[in-house]
Amino acid sequence: MLDRIRKLIKADDAGKASAFRSALSELDADAADAAVAGAEAARRDALLEGSDADVLKAEDRLASVRRDRDRISAAREELERRLTEAELREQKETWERERTAVEAEADEAARQLLAVYPQAARRIIAVLQHVTEAQAKVDAFNRKLINAKRPGPFVKDVELRAWNEAEALQNGERYWATTLTSLRWSGEQAGYGLGERLHAFG
Repeated sequence: MLDRIRKLIKADDAGKASAFRSALSELDADAADAAVAGAEAARRDALLEGSDADVLKAEDRLASVRRDRDRISAAREELERRLTEAELREQKETWERERTAVEAEADEAARQLLAVYPQAARRIIAVLQHVTEAQAKVDAFNRKLINAKRPGPFVKDVELRAWNEAEALQNGERYWATTLTSLRWSGEQAGYGLGERLHAFG
């Protein structure tokens, strides 16, 4: 186990956090402490009841398990340090991947907006201006009918012809496209509605 951990520590300076967590889970500090406690007890017994050879053997065993415990402790400290570094590195990489993806999507959306919006806005504004002009003629004609006291029918509003919605009929101009629409200016293309007014005062 320790040999494999040594190889991990030596060879994997940029290792994954998962590898360090796995290695840490294999370190059994409690078992190492228990081995030292057992070896210390065996040395005491040898000192009290054993021969010099028994004492030397017990001391060799105690020295060995203490080294193992120290190795486990040192390995844990190093693995925890590497784990912290790996987690910070992986968090940074995760943020950078997400940033890159968001930046790419934002760039593509901006490219599409620039490619489509000016031309689309021109077409919509041209249609709305035509609607406004036609509606002005409808209003003028209907006023003439009233002033001349001529019988109807009145000419139907342009947008009511387009939408033919009960809600639009009830609420009138506040639901019309010419009233609701606001388009941002772009380059030489003027805006419309609120967009036009903001550009004028900008």
